[in-house]
Amino acid sequence: MRLDPGPGLQDDQCVQRHQRRHQAAAADAALLLIHDALTQIRAMAYLRKTVAAPGATDGDYHERIRLIADVCENLPGYLRTGTPASSAQGLQSAWDNADEVQREWLRDTLTQHGIDIAGLVAT
Repeated sequence: MRLDPGPGLQDDQCVQRHQRRHQAAAADAALLLIHDALTQIRAMAYLRKTVAAPGATDGDYHERIRLIADVCENLPGYLRTGTPASSAQGLQSAWDNADEVQREWLRDTLTQHGIDIAGLVAT
């Protein structure tokens, strides 16, 4: 009788641990994006000018608010427990549906927190 789990089971456990770490990292990234989005949107609405956007003009703060809100709008739903999709899938969906300016915001925002989006989504 063999009690050793064997290499196949150990590999499965490693894959499961990796998937859990990836999901946790994606959830953390999504929460940071939502937090920063709300902070930036609130600041722009109050100041009536663009904030945290290098090279942007003050006149386009409404557009900046819209693009940040649009890229983050579905992230909270992917963070809910009991949903069939994962936070990693939500982050990938946000990336896939983002235009170049939104992708730049996603990348820059996560970089400010020391996170490389390339490690979380297929870029």
